Amino acid sequence: MWGKEIYPFKIYISKNNNNEFDFNFFKFPKEQYGFSNDATGKFDPPSFQDASLKLTSNRTIKTKIK
Repeated sequence: MWGKEIYPFKIYISKNNNNEFDFNFFKFPKEQYGFSNDATGKFDPPSFQDASLKLTSNRTIKTKIK
């Protein structure tokens, strides 16, 4: 069972500063992005379960930006 301390996150860099995650005509991301646990999906975002991590204390979390 998921507890209150289980969270996924995503991050992106808005290169054009419009504060939106932009896609091209073919629905591929135009900007860099990453998910917690460095989770990936094939053609969709990763599942909640794949991207989730347990936060039980303050800590630094690193993820790769693609």
